[in-house]
Amino acid sequence: MLVTQPVNVATSYEPMVCTAATPTGGSSAQAAASPSSLFFGLDDDEDEALQAVLLASLMASAPEEQVRNAEQEKAFEAAVKPPLVAMPSSLAAFGEEASVGEAIQRALASLEQTAHLKLSKIRGDGHCLFRVFGAALVLGGSWYGTQAADALLAHVTNQSLPPHASEVGSLVAAVLESSKATPSAAFEALNDEADGAPGGQALVAALRRCAVAYMQSAIERFRHCADSPDDFGGYCEGMSDMGLARYGGHPELVALSEALQVRVDIYDTSALGPVAHVPTYRFGEHLPATAPVVRALRRGLHYNLLLCATAEGDALPPAAAAAKASTVDEPPQIS
Repeated sequence: MLVTQPVNVATSYEPMVCTAATPTGGSSAQAAASPSSLFFGLDDDEDEALQAVLLASLMASAPEEQVRNAEQEKAFEAAVKPPLVAMPSSLAAFGEEASVGEAIQRALASLEQTAHLKLSKIRGDGHCLFRVFGAALVLGGSWYGTQAADALLAHVTNQSLPPHASEVGSLVAAVLESSKATPSAAFEALNDEADGAPGGQALVAALRRCAVAYMQSAIERFRHCADSPDDFGGYCEGMSDMGLARYGGHPELVALSEALQVRVDIYDTSALGPVAHVPTYRFGEHLPATAPVVRALRRGLHYNLLLCATAEGDALPPAAAAAKASTVDEPPQIS
């Protein structure tokens, strides 16, 4: 099921059937806005401007709008683009800088203190959800030390995973082996924009193919995620096209969680009104606690990566672990 309204408590999603809603692949959001409303009227956040230019360039437009889109594409190419995957920074500072309500700002600061999470900004180029997955897997094997790297390698190369996941596992393993499982080398590999670099676009493309192949293997579950059930083939074709750079959403989260057998925690900053905690959407809760975890911070269509604050496998103190557990509310029943 796909839920479009934010909730004010931690919410568990059962990966059953998805229905048409936004955001999925980005098409509904694109159709609802004009290029001028997407590009202009934003704040000064450079990465958001890049996202807006990309969205505008993807829209089917009238001839007079094509000129504007061409100008925006030039601006996109001329801009100093942020890293594909930035080094971790303060989650509380991001809350203060971002256009979110004061309640969410306080909730982000609390999340950083209690769960010891840091924010790693992901470039807003349309591939953010897939890049979050790739970076979370790679850094899950390097940011947390040698034992974590060995466990992650064993997981992504496990023959029990579906065929859709094998290419992703091979690329993650290649990055970990080439970077010697050190955080700095792993970040460098994830930011390598050279053609064929395993940690850059190649990994993102493999994740797109993995999600699409998994959805195609369960068409009856996923076909309603397209704008029309009869257009599921077109939806999959567009989602796997790196050039289109369609934004991934709930269907792709479900598909990647199940195909790669990873747990996913999405912290959503879109909540309206006062909240005590950042609303959290979870996938793969039935998986073992030892399964890899992908954590992301969602803001509109964009996803940034969340990492535990300490590198090299430092464990959280018992008090912090208890505080983290206490922030999760009992999920309500959602129909």
